[in-house]
Amino acid sequence: MGAASGSDRDSAAVGGIVSVWFGGFAIGALMVGSYADSVGRLKTVQLGCLWALLGAALQASAQNITWMTCARVIGGIGCGHLNTVVPIWTSELADATMRGTFVAVEFTLALTASTLVYWMEYGCSKTQSEAFAWRFPLGFQAIFILFLMIAIPFYPESPRHLAKQGKLDEAQEILSQCRVHPEPAKIEQEMQGILAALHLEASSSVQSYWSMLFTKDRLHTRRRIMLAGGIQVLQKFTGIDFIAAYAPEMFSLAGYSSNKSALLAGGNFISYTASLAAAIYLADHFGRRKMMLTGSSAMGILLVIGGVLAHEVTKSKFLDPGKTQQYGAGVAAILYLYTFAYGSTWLTTWYDDKL
Repeated sequence: MGAASGSDRDSAAVGGIVSVWFGGFAIGALMVGSYADSVGRLKTVQLGCLWALLGAALQASAQNITWMTCARVIGGIGCGHLNTVVPIWTSELADATMRGTFVAVEFTLALTASTLVYWMEYGCSKTQSEAFAWRFPLGFQAIFILFLMIAIPFYPESPRHLAKQGKLDEAQEILSQCRVHPEPAKIEQEMQGILAALHLEASSSVQSYWSMLFTKDRLHTRRRIMLAGGIQVLQKFTGIDFIAAYAPEMFSLAGYSSNKSALLAGGNFISYTASLAAAIYLADHFGRRKMMLTGSSAMGILLVIGGVLAHEVTKSKFLDPGKTQQYGAGVAAILYLYTFAYGSTWLTTWYDDKL
């Protein structure tokens, strides 16, 4: 599409194409908040699938940068729907003592898919056709989107949503089906807790995005929104999305060849996915705050070390190639450790449902 010459203009174009997806994601997340409570979690997932399916088709068939940019925004809206509503839905279905584990398993599956997609792209890049190398992976996602859209009606709706709609018997039945030991007394107690929370929320004066941010109420909604949203913003400020998106380039800057950089980036995805095994255990046994504090401390130390090693790579690049290779190996190790630290701590700190 005229953006592969390596010029500054082309680099900016590629960066823009990557970035606008996150803008679409934000739009999708805001859209979810406006109607997920009225139409339900499952229908919201289906709406997200429609956006994602349209985005996949447009991206795979894009003929120019403008087309691809618009397609990326549409695809981002779909992913914003899914990434926002699915963790909420799973948390509302899960037992209170297992919510962290549920979310950790969910992210494990998501990262497993990301790893498979990366290696698919790597395999496609070895073909003779440059167009096939990026069109096929973008179009292939449509298979999974279609499967999800067809299968999702067979899943249980959120008991909280059903209770809010007055379908109390159906909500109680789903609670019983989703518990390992569905003791009637415990199910009734959980149901009463849901109803009490809904009644408390209904009595609040905060009922819109604007009032959530600028109105002070007795439930401290504004404070809870700022805490939950702030944590999600800080999560992105760790830089993990930059590492995930530009890992091959970062390994290349560490002194590795183009092919070896791509292989190392793929291995980093595998390590990233494996890190969630620790998160599955830690989420409900160690606590969210301890995970965040431990993770941020570890990642901060690793970034300082990585910065020093990267400086030494640049410094010794022409003076001592042997040392450059050693320092480059250190940078690669830091990237692996950093993504592992993030995946086992910050990735699964879904704090919103607790607040």
